[in-house]
Amino acid sequence: MTGPIWVSFGFWVVGVIVILSGGYMSVKLQKAGEAFKERAERTAFRDPSAGIAYRMGSGLIDLVPWYYLRVLFLIVGAVIIAIGFVPLAFIGV
Repeated sequence: MTGPIWVSFGFWVVGVIVILSGGYMSVKLQKAGEAFKERAERTAFRDPSAGIAYRMGSGLIDLVPWYYLRVLFLIVGAVIIAIGFVPLAFIGV
């Protein structure tokens, strides 16, 4: 009888984790982009090709649409939370 409740609770927890991980991941990637920029400045004089590579990496991270990434995580997490309500239909069965 309590099995479906625990399954639903598990889905809800996973959905919330997915929603929160979108914001966490975007912050971590933006910090990585800043680290690439700093590394590019440090290595530009010693190894110009490495400096160019680091600058390209930071440029790619700057091109990521963070708003869309966070919305994607929000939608996926909301769908997982909604799926968590399905096992509650089987409580009376």
